[in-house]
Amino acid sequence: MTNQPQQKYTRRAYYRVIRAYRYIGAITIVIILSLVLSFLYKDWSYFSRSGGFVVLIGALLGLRKLFRKGPSQLKQPNQPINIKSGKLNQINMVGVSQEIDDIGDGFAQELGLFIVIAGTCIGSFGALLMNHFWPWGT
Repeated sequence: MTNQPQQKYTRRAYYRVIRAYRYIGAITIVIILSLVLSFLYKDWSYFSRSGGFVVLIGALLGLRKLFRKGPSQLKQPNQPINIKSGKLNQINMVGVSQEIDDIGDGFAQELGLFIVIAGTCIGSFGALLMNHFWPWGT
């Protein structure tokens, strides 16, 4: 019997597990809408205010584990992956699924943190920087 290395999943696979494309799509829509409003009304405060929505989306993504398990289930351990019965090891698929979800939750927290930081920067400095680089003639 040969020892085969465990297959590691890429970040893209875990982002697909947590459905990160939904959050990224929502952020893109919010930012594009705020840029359109800023161009229409010639006021960068709309773009700056979109940072609050981006922070909210990032916080929701970062709290994925809480929403998935609920507050009472957060501290409970997962089911074991291997179940020893006699001389054979059986794989508990529920335990495997829980482990994959927990790893996905870690990636969701990481991505959520970066989104919160980006949203905070947009909310804090968006109007200031955009007025500096693209003033409306005031």
